[in-house]
This record gives sequence, structure tokens and C-alpha cells, in this order.
Amino acid sequence: MKNVKLILLLFTASLLISCQKKILFYEKVFEADLGFEYNQIGSNLPILESYSNRQGFPNSFLVDLPKLMIQDHKIYIADSYNKVVTVFPIEKENIKTEPILSIPNKSKAYSFARPYEVFVDKNNDFYILASIQDYESYEVQNYSNQSAEIKNYEQFQKNIKSIPDANFYIYKFSSQGDFLYKLGLNGINSTPFLYPSQISGDDFGNLYLYFPTLNTNQTDNYHVMRRYSDIGELNFEFNSKNIDIQTNINNIYYNGNIISIDNYKHDEQLAVLTEYQPLTNTKGEEIPANIENVWSSVNIYSILENDFTTEISKNKQLTEGVLGIDKNGHIFFQSYNEEMESLKIRVLDTRDNTEKIYYTPIHSSYYVMYDYFLDNDGTLYNYILDRNSKIIVLQWNTEETNTKDKL
Repeated sequence: MKNVKLILLLFTASLLISCQKKILFYEKVFEADLGFEYNQIGSNLPILESYSNRQGFPNSFLVDLPKLMIQDHKIYIADSYNKVVTVFPIEKENIKTEPILSIPNKSKAYSFARPYEVFVDKNNDFYILASIQDYESYEVQNYSNQSAEIKNYEQFQKNIKSIPDANFYIYKFSSQGDFLYKLGLNGINSTPFLYPSQISGDDFGNLYLYFPTLNTNQTDNYHVMRRYSDIGELNFEFNSKNIDIQTNINNIYYNGNIISIDNYKHDEQLAVLTEYQPLTNTKGEEIPANIENVWSSVNIYSILENDFTTEISKNKQLTEGVLGIDKNGHIFFQSYNEEMESLKIRVLDTRDNTEKIYYTPIHSSYYVMYDYFLDNDGTLYNYILDRNSKIIVLQWNTEETNTKDKL
């Protein structure tokens, strides 16, 4: 990959953007109890309770919940604690927790230890990110009596500390749950890889895996994106280590550090979010990285041209992260707005450079709020934890409405 240099004009208005703002309202579309039954969702609550019982202090709210994906009115859950991937229907009028499909971690055709993430492609085939060795096994006693205890707790802690980095494969299944193949680092059945930071896909059936990595000196971050065809062949790799993203603006040298990479669904382009911190001026004097002179930008990288082509967004003070890109090319940015006391969602339509701004108010201090995520159509969801006993998924409504569900 050839070296390229981003030439950016800091904080200039390059787009004519029309802006609309409104507060979003939500409705509950799914809920399920935490537990070990086939229609329940696993969590690390037994581990926390066991640890709390040993230490003599109240249970923590830092409950680990599974990764979710929603597509075509179905919710896919990679339940690592129950060692199963479960598919539930989303029916707003009649919320159910009866699964319509379950993929266990072992069968005659395949075997893995624990599933951690699931991705569904345009054909509704799904990919399961799973570990090949189980370093987290534990047995829970008396959980149903609210007095959780883990057998051989010392061995469990030792196993956690010995988890290797390269311990993951991708397992592909048809929409009916039939096993198709196992995918490793360089393609089908090759060596395992590190835990990717993100899994996504495009309209051509390609699978994208993202790996943030450190150089050998453990100081410089760089990103690797690998793209695989629908039959599991490695067909493209993007490595930010080969790209020069330092720049000089107003006689100040800035160092660029890639924060995230997302792909467009309908063409072979990447949206690259980069933060810039000052290094020195032309006299060689160090410039402090104060919040006033740190900034970020999102640039389009063309896979076909093997180069950056367009700058589409620029922000002062690192205020936004990229939440995702939908199938129509809308980029969803997220940040916290202190004045509104809510999450700010900025949706940029890259086709005509217009944007909309939404605010999602905090539900209640009674609940623990978890990640926001998008489906392929750009519908916004997040999930919350209710009293360490139930997981609830909310859908945020971008239509004009003044009603809100009660949780």
C-alpha cells in the first residue's frame, strides 16, 4: 500500500449542511430474564455474586451482557455464558422470549468453546465469533436460591489470566442454522486470530474484521482491516501503519492517530475517523495537547483507488465517535451533550451533505444503560439492565411522535 498524506484545512466550512434537531422517544421491543434456561440470557452475575459473597460487599452493577444484533425483525444474541447463539423474534405488540433458532457450541459438524459476537449478512446467513478453547469455565451452585457460589474459584481466576490472544475463529451458518465453514486469520480454516474490535459486511457479501493493534514498541496504535469473501477467502487488507497521516497546519505539526474504521455497505469505501494532536511548531518547540488544539476528522478511503479521496467531517476537541453506517450511506456520530443531559446522535447523509441531529434522553437512574447500536436500515437501539435480573432492548423512534413507552 502506498504512502499517502492527508492535507486538511483545519476547521473550515467545506459543506453546506441543513440541520434538523429533535428529541427521540423509545419503545420496548424485547425483554428476557437473566439465567440459564433456554429462553433466558446468560451473564456474569453469578461470578459477581460469588466474588461479592467472598469479599463481603454488595453485588456490583458491572454485569457483562452479551453482544446483540438486530436485522429483519429478529434479535441475534451471542450468549457466551450459556454457550449458545439464540435468535428471538421482535414483535412490538406481543413481546416474547421464545427463541425461534438456537445454535449450540457443539454438534457433529463443528465445535467451539464460547460465542462472543454474531453478525448477519444480507442473505441472513450469520457469522459467529467464538473462542476455540474455554478458559472461563465455571460451575455455579445454588444460583436459583440467590446464593451463587462458584466451584473451584481459584482455578477459575487462574484460567482467566492465561487466556491467549489468538484464540478466535469465525463460524458461518446458513439462515436455517446449518454449519457452512470456519474462518481463520488468512481465510478458511487458517490460524486463529485476535479478538476483532468490530465485525461488519457489505452488499457484495464481504465480511469485514477490524483489529486495533500496537506496534512492537507498544506506543503507536495502528489498525488492520481484513475483508473476506462470502466463501471465506481473504481478498483485501487495509493497514494504517503504512499510511502517513501527519500534517502541518499554520506552522504546527500534528500527529494523526486512527480511532475507528467503518465500511460503506454499497460501495468499496471506508470511513476513517482520525484524531490529531499537536507535536511541534516549525521552530521545533513542543506544543501541548490541550483540548483547544486537539481535533478529529472523518475521511473516505477508496479501496479501489487505494487512497484517501474526500474529507466529510471535522470536529474540534474530539467530540464525536462513529456509531456506524447504514445501508444508505448515512454515518451516525455519537457524543454526550451536557446541556441536554443526553446522547447526541448526528446523522450525516453523505449523498447530499445534509444532516439531522437527535437527542436520546437518559431513561432513568433506576436502570443501568448499555451500548447503542444500529441495524442495517439505520434504526437505533440500545439495551438496559433492570435490577440485575432482566435485559430490555429499546428502539428509538425517529418519526414525529410525542409518546414514550414506560419500562
